[in-house]
Amino acid sequence: MTLELILALIHNIALLIAISLLGGFLWKKNPGTVTFTDKLFAGFFLGSVGMMIMLTPWILLPGLVFDTRSILLSISGLVFGPIPTLTAMLITAIYRLFMGGPGMWMGLGVIITSGATGLLWRRFRPEWQKKKPVVELLMLGFAVHLQMLLLTLLLPKERFLHTLEAVGIPILTIYPLGSLLFGLLMVSRQKHFEIRRALHKSEEKFRQLFERSDVVMQLIEPLTGKILDSNEASAKFYGYSLEALRSMHTSDLRKQSPEEGYLLRQLALKGERQFFELEHQLANGETRMVEVHTSPIIVEGQTIIFTIIHDITLRKKAESALLQAKEKAEESDKMKSTFLATMSHELRTPLNAIIGYSDLISTENDEISEIRKFGKIILDNGKHLLSIIESIFDIALLQSKESQLTLTTFELSEVFANLDQYILFEKKRKNRQHLVTRYQPDPDNPHPFIQSDRGKILQLMSNLINNALKYTDTGTIDYGFITNEERLTLFVKDTGIGIPGDKIDSVFKLFVQGEDTMTRTHGGVGLGLAICREIAALLNGRLWVESEEGKGSTFYLELEGVIIPEKTENASGANQTRFPDLTGKTILIVDDLSENTLLLTRMLTGTKARILTADNGNKAVTLVREETSIDLVFMDIKMPGMNGYEATRAIHSVRPEIPVIAQTAYSFNDDKELALAAGCIGHISKPIQKNILIELIGKHFSSKN
Repeated sequence: MTLELILALIHNIALLIAISLLGGFLWKKNPGTVTFTDKLFAGFFLGSVGMMIMLTPWILLPGLVFDTRSILLSISGLVFGPIPTLTAMLITAIYRLFMGGPGMWMGLGVIITSGATGLLWRRFRPEWQKKKPVVELLMLGFAVHLQMLLLTLLLPKERFLHTLEAVGIPILTIYPLGSLLFGLLMVSRQKHFEIRRALHKSEEKFRQLFERSDVVMQLIEPLTGKILDSNEASAKFYGYSLEALRSMHTSDLRKQSPEEGYLLRQLALKGERQFFELEHQLANGETRMVEVHTSPIIVEGQTIIFTIIHDITLRKKAESALLQAKEKAEESDKMKSTFLATMSHELRTPLNAIIGYSDLISTENDEISEIRKFGKIILDNGKHLLSIIESIFDIALLQSKESQLTLTTFELSEVFANLDQYILFEKKRKNRQHLVTRYQPDPDNPHPFIQSDRGKILQLMSNLINNALKYTDTGTIDYGFITNEERLTLFVKDTGIGIPGDKIDSVFKLFVQGEDTMTRTHGGVGLGLAICREIAALLNGRLWVESEEGKGSTFYLELEGVIIPEKTENASGANQTRFPDLTGKTILIVDDLSENTLLLTRMLTGTKARILTADNGNKAVTLVREETSIDLVFMDIKMPGMNGYEATRAIHSVRPEIPVIAQTAYSFNDDKELALAAGCIGHISKPIQKNILIELIGKHFSSKN
């Protein structure tokens, strides 16, 4: 092996690679579109390359030459297939016959074995590129040139050994490396063309999707807003021809200033906004609401805006209808509130008479002790019934924030005194006289004064005790309270059936009880504890239960900051009412129900004031005109004809200095504000309690004096 041989082979390999690069365009078509003629043309080109490299061989002896046609033909068979390779083999074989010489038969053998080996490798190892292409190419090169080495046997005997000695090593080293380099080049070129074909295919696919899609699509020039292209769906939607659309601008489709259109396109171009809701005008003048989805894309080096347009007119109409439905639902809620207010009025009006007359029986100097006793029972139970009704309405109105607390200062032991009477009654009614019920106040502070809602605490404790009586067949029920500075903890403890562990978290829900069988065994609808939960929330307290199935339950209510250090003058535990001396004063009572008028008259008897009455708003206004001595008016709000608000305004148009106090069976937040807006100086809710009434009058006249 000489340096001259190695350099000649390297030069020949370089020439092969260079010529092949120049002809790379031959195989750039899509395989699906390559015709038989294209393959023949490729074969002629490869054959021409073979002839060219055969013109610059390394000449061992005259007529005995070595070149790289074996590399060309084997790689051609592997990469390009049979037709181009067989054509190239035929051309190079003819040319080798033309060259003649003692190496002619070896040369023809090399042409045949090289092309055939490449074709067979392609046929039986089709996955060669996906595995280890470098190894595959080296193996192919070694196999082809091992055959070349064997073909030296076709040389004349006198030249065989000399040739084998001269070219043996280069054939098994330089040639396989040349096959590797040329093969990698062809693989690279092939992948390049495949990528180009894939890109072309992708562009063609996009073009087909764009043109054939049922979705409205457009390509927009960002600066001017010119519609560069539109699809058939776009023409169908807008009512223009494709030619017309492609000559229009976006401003022709929607009513907007050029500046606004430019701003929107810049937002879309920068990707700062991708969705726009706009009004577009069709060719027939109809306006449609559309949602425009935008995306900047690059086409032939230019950045344009790709838009997808959806007609959302029906959706917008549906949203409008939904909004109207929401407004109707809110109106329905308002009607529900009105219904609750009416129910409140209808319940409070008869209770006003019951509690009012009971209050008179229990506080007047009546000699019949039984009447006082029964009157006290009626009064307590009437107040209890009222507190239950108020709490139910509060629960119903919690979500609308209508339920409010009535804060007063009272002695807690009075609440438990009322509970004692309630327990005796409930034990008898439920046939639970055998149960031991024990009141357990805090031994260190048995008579604390607290500031809270007396009625709601009474109702909550009544519900808890009623719950204990219902589910306790034998044993004891303890109830009471514990104080810790300003913290108050109320409790009800029983030895009843208890609550299963998996039910504890749900017993405070509406219509849920401790276990499924309780409803049938003990009755009830599961409302009491739910009411307790809502009351605790209103009181800003914490309600919880500790229970063990079969051993009983203990319910706790913890209230923070409700204990006050000492009894105040206005504590509701006072049994006697101190009447102010209103001698010489005149009070007008306006109410359409005679029993309410009589009740207020009796309540005010102790004040020694002169009492006038009117059963409607018109008569009240007339009396004010005629009686200049009227000092105060109690005005019912709901009356036939002229209601209390209208009557108050009419009175103030005649005598603006006369104070008016509203009395109503309504008890919602807006009532007081409406009364004040009408000109009333105060507001008192029915059922009216005498001590609250007298206190209100006393404050008014004392402040006036």
